[in-house]
Amino acid sequence: MPADGGSLRRAGLLISEREGYAANLPWLSQPGVSDELRAMLAYGARQPAARITEAHARLQEGHQRWQAAMSDVNAWLLPTAPQRAFPLNSEVPPNQADLTVHANAAALAAISLPLEHGKDDMPCGAQLLMQAGNEAQLIRLAAAIALHAGAPNA
Repeated sequence: MPADGGSLRRAGLLISEREGYAANLPWLSQPGVSDELRAMLAYGARQPAARITEAHARLQEGHQRWQAAMSDVNAWLLPTAPQRAFPLNSEVPPNQADLTVHANAAALAAISLPLEHGKDDMPCGAQLLMQAGNEAQLIRLAAAIALHAGAPNA
């Protein structure tokens, strides 16, 4: 994989927290805003400018690496998540979004495909990534894979 999903996700989250705090500062003091959201956005606002600059550089590097990787292939097929789905009341695995972040960081078109359930009956999925602008081709390829893979609801 051309870039580390965990570090890309954390960089994007830090930037979102910082920008979210600035954009929503007047609203954050209103009743009904959770303490958890306030704390999350305030965390980003407290970070030094150098750390934010580093996060932007990490996203740019990930973007460039993925764009280079996409120049050699039509599509990438990856798991949607590093593990199967988990029970609703379970703790969310910290790496849950580490594989879907690539499409966002590299501005790629992406689609997730449900796959057959395993022995534990918990679903899993695969995702296809293509260059932006190829969405129609992406959907046709996803439909063909779903049909031939026997995906649920294909």
